[in-house]
Amino acid sequence: MNKESISVIITTYERSEMFKPDNFLIKRAIQSVLDQTLKSEEIIIIVDGKSRYITSIVEEFNREDIIKIVQTQDKVGGNEARNIGIRAATGDIIALLDDDDEWLPEKLNKQILLYKSISEEQKIIFSPMYFGESKDNVSQISPYEVNENIANYVLERKGAIQTSTLLAPKKLFLDYPFTKNLVKHQDWDLIFRLAFSTTTKFYQTSDPLIYCHLDAVKGLSVSRKVHPVFSLNWINQYRNQISKEGYRDFVWANVVSCLFKSKVDSQTKNKIIKILGFHNVLMIVLFKIKQKILRTKTF
Repeated sequence: MNKESISVIITTYERSEMFKPDNFLIKRAIQSVLDQTLKSEEIIIIVDGKSRYITSIVEEFNREDIIKIVQTQDKVGGNEARNIGIRAATGDIIALLDDDDEWLPEKLNKQILLYKSISEEQKIIFSPMYFGESKDNVSQISPYEVNENIANYVLERKGAIQTSTLLAPKKLFLDYPFTKNLVKHQDWDLIFRLAFSTTTKFYQTSDPLIYCHLDAVKGLSVSRKVHPVFSLNWINQYRNQISKEGYRDFVWANVVSCLFKSKVDSQTKNKIIKILGFHNVLMIVLFKIKQKILRTKTF
């Protein structure tokens, strides 16, 4: 293969009967890769578990020349499914895509142009994205600046970074694989580890290049499930490397807000208060109220 060969990894799984229509979303994802103005050498579909149903959907494309299907047999989770796909890839560059997202036609071309213009070997290219199918709803308030603290960039909600936008050397993903069995924060875990423990540089394209669709049933996804104690322990690893505002925003959204949710049991709520302390809980609530007032005045 040529030095700049690209492998696309799409992770998927068979939904339960209740969410069966979402299995067809992978057709949209695959088609968006086939429609790229810059073609990839291969598309690897990783099925987390096994599924004749998804296999038959993929086989409808009749593109065995470029599309490969790998079934993990046992359920391994989204992160390990990505690792399996990356290890199976033959390309030197990896581009990731979740089965319910969609690339714009210029996604690979624009990212590769940026990729080739950068001399550093340890680099990740990412892009802003559109939420849903409307181009009015963009994932960033301000562009990411090279050498900016990427954790603060996402935690302070200046912009987002999501798996389906990532493009990087295969070697980088092999040296620093996704964390297995992570119950939450899968995207951010990789990004934060690379940012704070390696010399990896992050580069953002100027244009949004994916649609992060909202039509899939997200209720059972890892990202939507609540794990407040896990989230608190996870973010505390980086407390000294992120801003106070970013930390408080994260703890509010993923931990303290759970105190006001009926579906969170009282034992978990008591554990949150015990770990954080009542004073810190109160300060975070007041911080969020003040932040909301200031944002309201701004608009």
